[in-house]
Amino acid sequence: MIFFVAPADQTWGIEEYLQQDGSALCHRLKTLTYDEIIAHRQVPLGTYIFGANDQLIPTEREIAA
Repeated sequence: MIFFVAPADQTWGIEEYLQQDGSALCHRLKTLTYDEIIAHRQVPLGTYIFGANDQLIPTEREIAA
């Protein structure tokens, strides 16, 4: 599984892509927010792509690290 991680208000771009042009990838690529990572305190195995890095707050930077 490939996870695209971004702040909650920044996942719209990848979600829009998956709905319009990337429907073939929907079963392989999922969005995940930093808030969801904090809430679950554990992440599933997979490959992670961290987006919106320039907009992260300090806590989100720590999570990404």
